[in-house]
Amino acid sequence: MGRRDGSPAGGAGTDAGIDAQIAAERAAVERLKAGDVTAIDALFQRHADALLRRVIRPRLPDDAAAQDVLKETFLTAMRRIETFEWRAGGVGPWLRQIAVNKVTDLHRARKREERLAGAYQEYLEQGGLGDPDGAHAEAVLGDEEHKARLRARIGETLGALHPRYAEAIRLRLVEEEPRARCAAALSVTVATFDVILFRALKAFRKRWGGVREADDRQEADREDRGGEGGESGGDLEVDIEGGGE
Repeated sequence: MGRRDGSPAGGAGTDAGIDAQIAAERAAVERLKAGDVTAIDALFQRHADALLRRVIRPRLPDDAAAQDVLKETFLTAMRRIETFEWRAGGVGPWLRQIAVNKVTDLHRARKREERLAGAYQEYLEQGGLGDPDGAHAEAVLGDEEHKARLRARIGETLGALHPRYAEAIRLRLVEEEPRARCAAALSVTVATFDVILFRALKAFRKRWGGVREADDRQEADREDRGGEGGESGGDLEVDIEGGGE
């Protein structure tokens, strides 16, 4: 019998055993293409350990994230099985490439998350005033009225985002919950949460700029009217990016 990672047990009949495993793997692929989702179990049993030990963990030491990438690899394989064309090497090389891509995407998402999280915090610390040195922001933030306006602006910005995005930002950056707990709260894997948070921060930045422009227009209108109140017409377009997590 072959081991779980797909390598033969050795001894007499090894070649015959390998041929039988390849035949079973090809049959599982055909069943999966025909719509039998349970066929993924056979591929998982044959390739999961090798993918985790040889491909994912060497590139991603975080065990929880590695397990998530493994799951995402097989989920992606299920969704894209129609694109797979059988070759002499079987499905293993294809799964390996999916796993490598997943790890690469995760590392990129984390780096982008760090950059955007820094930008997000900078926006809040500076009050979105476009003051790179923070000197003006520090002086103005002492004003309670300004603080109230800033809180309202942040609330408006978050409120305009897709609820999933707003929740991701609230959990990770406002409440500073661990990534694993954030992912559990949204019922997704840690790897998927990283992607959601990246998109959320990107949407926040875009929307924040729109809110600032609206505030500037309203302030200019008030000055033109001698300080009288009034709202500029028209609602800003809500930025809701698509799923894909």
